Amino acid sequence: KKNKKPAKLTDKRANGFQKEKVVVAKLPKGKLPTPPKLCHVCGKVYKNNTDLVLHEQTKHNQVSNLKAKCPQCQKYFVSKYNLKKHLKRVHAKQKEFVCTICSKAFAFNNELGKHMSSVHYKNYGGKKTFSCQLCKRVFSIEKSLIIHVRSVHTGERPAVCSVCDSSFYHEEYLKKHMRLHTGETPFKCPVCGRGYAQRGNMKSHLRNHRRSELDSETLSKMRPNYLRFLKP
Repeated sequence: KKNKKPAKLTDKRANGFQKEKVVVAKLPKGKLPTPPKLCHVCGKVYKNNTDLVLHEQTKHNQVSNLKAKCPQCQKYFVSKYNLKKHLKRVHAKQKEFVCTICSKAFAFNNELGKHMSSVHYKNYGGKKTFSCQLCKRVFSIEKSLIIHVRSVHTGERPAVCSVCDSSFYHEEYLKKHMRLHTGETPFKCPVCGRGYAQRGNMKSHLRNHRRSELDSETLSKMRPNYLRFLKP
């Protein structure tokens, strides 16, 4: 009889351990799914570019081929309004909203509010609130509490106009009233430039303009929340 060759060790027995099995993932045939599209203005995600462009034009009134480059850095923006906000937020040397606790300055009041809530009020177990001692109503802003107490409980009007003797519950109301005497019109219509003493009056005036009659350059300079006041 011929000598049989010794049995060849299998992968399971060789060197006393089992050879690791390699699994190769097979890609599905056909087109790969399109990655989601992100709106860089509000952060919403859309399945395709068509829905994203429609969202930008209706919600933010952005025109896809309109680009505004920051003169101080390499960032691009799809409207001059967003560029203006960026310049004030990032590159402005002076920021008027200053934290009374740590002196950090911000370009916008809402950013200061977020800073106070997340950095300072956090140490007090959440956002600071102001309670009325007479009726227990709670307010998130101290000014609102002051106006509430004076208008509902005490009737006090300490802010008096030096021109016509009109009195108000808060100095903020007096400041707005004084524009009637000074002729100051800080709220300008972004379409025709007409000025108003009160923001609400300017918004009402915007209803006289039609979106369809305005060019993309004018629309791109407008604040997104003003666009809803325009006629179609």
